[in-house]
Amino acid sequence: MENKVNAIVVRCVDYKDNDKMLTLYSLEKGLIGAGIKGVKKATAKLAFAAQPFCFAEYVLSVNGDRNTVVGATEIESFYKLRLNLHTYYCASTICEFVLKCAQENFADEKLFVLTVNAIKQLNFGEKNAKRILCEFLFKALELLGYGIDCRGCAVCGKSCKEGELSFFDFEKGLLICEKCEYSGVTRILTQTAVGLESLQNGAQLNDESYNYLLKFFNYYLEQKTGETLKCLPQLLSLQ
Repeated sequence: MENKVNAIVVRCVDYKDNDKMLTLYSLEKGLIGAGIKGVKKATAKLAFAAQPFCFAEYVLSVNGDRNTVVGATEIESFYKLRLNLHTYYCASTICEFVLKCAQENFADEKLFVLTVNAIKQLNFGEKNAKRILCEFLFKALELLGYGIDCRGCAVCGKSCKEGELSFFDFEKGLLICEKCEYSGVTRILTQTAVGLESLQNGAQLNDESYNYLLKFFNYYLEQKTGETLKCLPQLLSLQ
């Protein structure tokens, strides 16, 4: 039996001498594991389909619980992602998020479209790379049921300001100001609170502010799922 899926390669691992094992994130079935044979040979026709970030229509031969790629039609290679370390690690972080948070054999059209659009923006340089990543994480967490309300203090509505203490309710995903602090909230850097509010309002931030936000999102993800994004420290270490 054969299936066709529209998918992006979120992980590829060498297997045997000339084969690879792929993890595809697809519109139709969520995460899918699939082998692809002979793609490390110089003359391999499907070599393009085994590259990181490749977005294609994949033809899968299904044998029990095993999938093998037997054909592919490229939609977009996203080759430019490989030419800049910042965009490469931002895209890798998005793929890692999907690997850890998306489900196998479960279609999530909204998360799939969000993922492909974010990688597309990174590839074509439409915005600051870290801004694209922050916006992706903010929206993706909401789709997973871990949304954050950062339009100011969730109790009094006061906007976050530099020089004032800020807190966050990690259980409910809420910003809290100093005057409205209550038991169970955690103090966070004011720069992070201001950045979260600015991000939700669509304001552009500087590179340092995006770094604060990325560290926050990684910690928030860990609190909600027990997972962390290992690509992020590598991204944040880049000059």
